[in-house]
Amino acid sequence: MSFSPAPSLSIATASLHSLKTFFDGHVVATGYFMSRFRKIKRGISILMRGSWENERLTLDQDIAFHDGARERKTWRYRRIAASVYEGTREDVSGTAIIYPNGDVLCRDYIGRMRTGTFRGMKARFRDVIAAEPDGTVAVHGVVSKWGIRLGTITLRLVHVAAPQIDRDQLAAATA
Repeated sequence: MSFSPAPSLSIATASLHSLKTFFDGHVVATGYFMSRFRKIKRGISILMRGSWENERLTLDQDIAFHDGARERKTWRYRRIAASVYEGTREDVSGTAIIYPNGDVLCRDYIGRMRTGTFRGMKARFRDVIAAEPDGTVAVHGVVSKWGIRLGTITLRLVHVAAPQIDRDQLAAATA
């Protein structure tokens, strides 16, 4: 199953303004987590619904892992400075921070691992979020504990004009 960016979407840079536009509505993400030690690649697909109210973003996520596991999570972000947002989610300790760094956005937080040997362990997630020329957004993350890299996360996000599939279809399409 493939998704096309919404025709009206224009992301020239990974600015917070563009982030606000990109996550208003429906977004589909696909990618994987790659374990450093066991070289296990766990596929993931996420159907997101974002809504803004003033300077606050609520991002509901239906997550389908390619091994059949499913989760529902909700990010809640709020602006804390001119170009900085903080966010919370059910599996995040404290808050995540999103801040600009040149042409990309960075997200840094402590969260609980949800895969394999590391399941339930707290680890640091450091994501780089970049707008791509084709209108998609790429997320490349490093997961670490005590400075030791446990794995990487790679996601490609596409803003869609309308919800094209529901949670069950997402799981079936990505299995």
